[in-house]
Amino acid sequence: MRQVGLYLLGHFEVRLNGSRVESFHSAKKSALLAYLAVESNRPHLRETLAELFWPDRPRGVARANLRQALLVIRQVIRDHEAPSPLLEVTASTVQLSHTSSYLADVVLFEGHFQTIRSHAHENLEMCPSCMSELEAAVGLYRGDFLDSLSINEGASFHEWLQFYRRYYSSQQLEALQHLTNYYQSLKRYEMAYQYALRQVKMDALKESAHRQIMMIFAVTGRRSAAIEQYEICRRGLVDELGIEPEPETTALLQQIRAGKITKNEEDGHSA
Repeated sequence: MRQVGLYLLGHFEVRLNGSRVESFHSAKKSALLAYLAVESNRPHLRETLAELFWPDRPRGVARANLRQALLVIRQVIRDHEAPSPLLEVTASTVQLSHTSSYLADVVLFEGHFQTIRSHAHENLEMCPSCMSELEAAVGLYRGDFLDSLSINEGASFHEWLQFYRRYYSSQQLEALQHLTNYYQSLKRYEMAYQYALRQVKMDALKESAHRQIMMIFAVTGRRSAAIEQYEICRRGLVDELGIEPEPETTALLQQIRAGKITKNEEDGHSA
């Protein structure tokens, strides 16, 4: 059975039965398929899609461009050969079929968070099963949503793209923060450090992540590294935003300098 894989968290990629589809070179067609994958919960009017992706073209030209784009997409993913096509195309609408055999990383990513939301508990970071869900989610995140993909036409699509880039990025950062705290509470400091470092690589100005790294360094006996991490954080904030670190970050630095946070003694501190 044919399976189509759509990978949107990072560079756009299509896989057919596990093999990467190399002939998918058009940014406009990639954007169209990605849009249909994310917005697969409803059918989309052809006129709406044509206006979204070809806003400055006459209606007839835009509709023709959409028709051609859909034809190429279906050819590339061998949709005409499949007993259950990925694209449900009618004279007036287009939708990604929920009966077709396909997977999209954004759907899997969101599914892990939905599982967590449906699991009632007082403290997320005390739930190993939810932490496993978060680890699975962050493993899907290869980079920013549709990283480096852009099309020149259409402010509406650009706004849609930026919204989902922010949304998935914030989900990833939140998951990484929880995982850092979780592994820090288990005193598995190397794992905690790796998750904190991933936060800083995504957002160099995220002070809570810098505090997590400072704490990890302090409780593992690397006081100088903790102090240097503060300086890295401070320089970034001053250079980029012209502001000093938050009082919480400075207070943590003072405690580390004073030796109040020593090896394997976190004293109830939380990032």
